[in-house]
Amino acid sequence: MAEQDDLNIDVSPGLAANQRRWERQDYKSALTLLLDDGRSYPGHTRDVSLGGVYIIPDTPGNLPECGMFGHVRFASDHDSLVFPCEVVRVAGGGIGVNFHDKQASFGMFITHDMMLDLLTSINNSFAASMDMGETLQISVDHIKNYLQCEAASLFLLENNDNVLVCRACAGPVDITGMRLRPDEGIVGRVTQGSEAIIAHDVRGDSRFAEKVDAMTGFKTESLLCAPLVIRGRVLGALEVLNKRGSGLFVGHDRVVLTALASATALAIVNARQAALHVNDEANRRADEDRTNFLSAMSHELRTPLNAILGFGQLLQMDIGGKFDADEKMAVDSIVTAGQSLMRLIDDILDLSTMDGGEFKPHIDDCDPLDALLEVTEFAEARAERRGVHIHRDGALEGLATIHTDLTRYQSVLVNIVSKVIDEAQAGQTVELSWSRIADGLFRFQAANRGGELSRASRAALLNPFAGLSMDDANGEGMDIALIKTQKLVQLIGGEIDCDGLEGGGTSFRIDMPLSFPRQG
Repeated sequence: MAEQDDLNIDVSPGLAANQRRWERQDYKSALTLLLDDGRSYPGHTRDVSLGGVYIIPDTPGNLPECGMFGHVRFASDHDSLVFPCEVVRVAGGGIGVNFHDKQASFGMFITHDMMLDLLTSINNSFAASMDMGETLQISVDHIKNYLQCEAASLFLLENNDNVLVCRACAGPVDITGMRLRPDEGIVGRVTQGSEAIIAHDVRGDSRFAEKVDAMTGFKTESLLCAPLVIRGRVLGALEVLNKRGSGLFVGHDRVVLTALASATALAIVNARQAALHVNDEANRRADEDRTNFLSAMSHELRTPLNAILGFGQLLQMDIGGKFDADEKMAVDSIVTAGQSLMRLIDDILDLSTMDGGEFKPHIDDCDPLDALLEVTEFAEARAERRGVHIHRDGALEGLATIHTDLTRYQSVLVNIVSKVIDEAQAGQTVELSWSRIADGLFRFQAANRGGELSRASRAALLNPFAGLSMDDANGEGMDIALIKTQKLVQLIGGEIDCDGLEGGGTSFRIDMPLSFPRQG
């Protein structure tokens, strides 16, 4: 990260240099620096603050001079995420710029964007790993960075709740393995009282235990601690220390840490249960636990996400009429991203319902005509918006009767058609076809010529919990929607598969059993 004096930081009068309101975060986002003289520098942020950013250009060399003016444009669906700036430092192969207008709009954009990144990252980590130590360490690292703290640690109650043991930490000193009495310090108070505690000045707080600072040389100034609770049982506590900037934790920090502590508690229970499974039956139960965990975790993520969407929608109303067009676009971007993550959470909940045996399809003999008509109409409208052509090959008369849940079958077709159209490029053709085939099956097929199915989508069909890492999937993560579709097809009696096409492209096949005459 750049030196602390590379960029100016928003410092309110009366605050010392080491008491900045909002210091830089190590945060990477694609952007372009466009100077007023016409020069352009595509690149990415290395760190950000409310006052400016430090940019690493994609192409080194020929950097601009200090004092040049221009604007920073962030990569987004909205071209209006533009912030006027001035080049204030050129060093280390990077460009430091200060914003001289719309700092509040930038702060709103970047903090909400980082919050969504945090929730998504923790969600993917929990879903992809059953290793409790790894999961907890990832969580603590992310939480420390997002809440802008000097350190963070996670303590668990062990030995029949007779001792608190630090099992993960992040910061300048490593206290992993440190042991405290269950009633010792603010951590102990939180585990006993089951409520979060904020201490703005621990030196004047009688609840604070100086044991850790005395042993490590670390100096705790402020502290926020939340309990790890699941089904009324306290497992331990999660704490963050020394808020950067003003040094004061606020109510928003408390809400966020409490919600993340709840999700972490669920991860701990899931990991402990998984560790007990050593045979095939135990592995089956572990899958059920994972499903239950995903469902519960999704509910817990709704708490901060609903807050984000609520504030964003309130800002969209612009009651005071103070936002300009660019700021309104920034707010719209935040709300759109939040709604996208909410849809992901809904998919996780649907998936857990299917795996938990709560989903009951209504299977009967049915005519697929209405479903096919609805799907083709949907496909043509979606394809038109994306500049994709639709070619249909299938009769609408004399269709075979199939044995399935017709409503869910139509939902499956819509999901697959959406996937195929979205993977296609503008100007390409998506082929939809259906017919009766051998072995008593009715086949619906959707294919794009030239579009490429993502690795995450292929992995979803091969193994729903393959757990692609961020590196393996190039940041795609798991295709939860496709996993849900595969499960749904199986539950309504069908089969789904996909193949690559010669010359490029992907073909999905959904086979449903034909109805057989009932015996009189």
